[in-house]
Amino acid sequence: LVTDFDYSNHVFAAYASVSGTMKNWFSYDAGLRMEIYRYYLDYEKDTLDHMSTATNLFPSVHLSKEFNEKQRIGLSYSRRVNRPDEWQLSPVIYSSDAYEIKMGNPELNQSLIDSYEFEYLLIIGKFQLNSGIYYRYSHDPIGNYILNIDEQFVETYENLDKEINSGFELTGGYTPVDWLQFRLTADVYYSDWSGVLADGNNLDGQGLQMNGNFSTSFTIKKNTTLQFLAYYYAPGNIPQGSADAFYYFDFILKQSLFKKKLTLG
Repeated sequence: LVTDFDYSNHVFAAYASVSGTMKNWFSYDAGLRMEIYRYYLDYEKDTLDHMSTATNLFPSVHLSKEFNEKQRIGLSYSRRVNRPDEWQLSPVIYSSDAYEIKMGNPELNQSLIDSYEFEYLLIIGKFQLNSGIYYRYSHDPIGNYILNIDEQFVETYENLDKEINSGFELTGGYTPVDWLQFRLTADVYYSDWSGVLADGNNLDGQGLQMNGNFSTSFTIKKNTTLQFLAYYYAPGNIPQGSADAFYYFDFILKQSLFKKKLTLG
C-alpha cells in the first residue's frame, strides 16, 4: 500500500533579552520571544488538507543570587512549547488486525507549558548538590491514548485540557579522583490531569510519580572511557490506567582516536 502524505512546518520568530546585576545583590536575565508557527499537511491527493497557524509569546525571567563560589540560589519563570511532530499528525492508518488501528491526529494543538522553578546549588569539596522545586502547568498536553470507536481500538494522539506537575528534583555529583565520577538524580512529583477524549472518555485524575537514574564514568586511559547508566521508574497512575515499575541499564565504552577527531562507541 502506497500513500501520499506531505507535511511542512514554518516558524518565524523575533526575540529580545536583557541581563544585568541589581545593586550587586542579585543577577537577572529576562527575555521575550514571539513566534508565528504554521504547519500544513496534505494526505492522499487532496482528500485531506489541513493547515494550522498560531502566534504565541514566550516570556522568561531568571533571578539568581550567588553567596560565594560554593552556594547559589535561583528563581525562574519560563513558557515553553511542545509541538506535535509529523508522525503524531500523520493520518496514515497502520492496522495489525481487524480490531486494532494505529494512526496520528491532524487536529492536534501545540502544547504550551508555564514553568516556575526554584533551585539551590551547593558545592562541598568534590561533591556537588543541585536541588530544585518546580511547578509546571501544561495547556493542551499531548498524549498517546487508546479510543473505542465503532467496536475498534484506535491508538492515536489527543490533547487533554491540562496537566499540572509539581515536585522536587535532586541531583548529586561526586568526583573522588580525576578518573572516576558518580552522578545520581531523583525526581518526585505529583501529577494532576483532566480532559475528554474524542470517544467521550473523561480522564480526570492524579497520581504520585517517581523516577531516578545513576551513572558512573571511569577513565581507563587518556582516550578510553567506560560508563554505566541505570534508570528506574516507579509504578504509578497515568491518565489512562496505571503503569508498572520498570528499569533498564546500559554499559557504554568510548574510544577516541586521531587526537579526538574520531570517537568509537
